[in-house]
Amino acid sequence: MSTEPTIREAQLRDAEAIGRLHARAWKTAYRGILPDAILDGITEEARIEQRRKALREPFRPDVVNWVIEDEGTVRGWASTATARDDDLGSETFELLAIYLVPDDVGRGYGRRLMEHCVAEGRRLGFAEMTMWVLAGNERAQRFYAKAGFVPDERVSQEEFGETGALKLRMWRTL
Repeated sequence: MSTEPTIREAQLRDAEAIGRLHARAWKTAYRGILPDAILDGITEEARIEQRRKALREPFRPDVVNWVIEDEGTVRGWASTATARDDDLGSETFELLAIYLVPDDVGRGYGRRLMEHCVAEGRRLGFAEMTMWVLAGNERAQRFYAKAGFVPDERVSQEEFGETGALKLRMWRTL
């Protein structure tokens, strides 16, 4: 019998699980969107070290990392903060990242983690929430749309090595 998944603030001890799922999620979600050479070059070890550093020394003091855990196993990770974009006011919350163990996609963990992040934005008094998604990542765009996000017409070019990819910003009220 399965227990109810729990969502909690990530701790340094979660860096390994987050790094592993992050590497696997990128290789799954972005295959066909980013060049195979970039995705094949991603290692779990490098992502684990990135997560350790980010959990020890967040790039901003208001960044909070969340994990969803089920039966003692981290199934997903999200990161939130005040929006980074210059054209948004201080009333905007941002979903910086949300990733799941690829085998757990479709099991409700992403929805629960998203609902938690939205509720956290409300709890903190934000009026709206934003996030960025790679163009071509239609599965993620459908997921965000189900969570109430709509494109806001802002786009950005993200550089991945010698390759670029278009990102779309999505937005919702809280």
